[in-house]
Amino acid sequence: HGERGWLIGIAGLVVILPPLLIAIMWAAHHHNTIGKFRRMSAPQADFAFLDEGLEITSELGAAKIPWSTVMEIWERPDYWMIFVAPNQFMTMPLRTVSATDRDFLRRKASSAVSRTF
Repeated sequence: HGERGWLIGIAGLVVILPPLLIAIMWAAHHHNTIGKFRRMSAPQADFAFLDEGLEITSELGAAKIPWSTVMEIWERPDYWMIFVAPNQFMTMPLRTVSATDRDFLRRKASSAVSRTF
């Protein structure tokens, strides 16, 4: 008849705590990234293809990314995913990108591994 309540409580905490922490971290990350997107009055960005690199401008700010930073490009039918770091990428819809600009991007980022899906 011993007291085992504290042992069961600690075991339960050890089992429940890791998934709970992962869920909390994911929710905070999701709220931060999607929240910025939703706060934009016009959720869009403009891409400029320059000799030095990519220039991205939105109402949240602007960034210039040198071509040497582009690690990989995944070419999808309707958009490209341009990777600039492991697990960091930009999605570029192709609806308004001309074939000339696509070829320019392929040439400038030729050091990046390009994959077509």
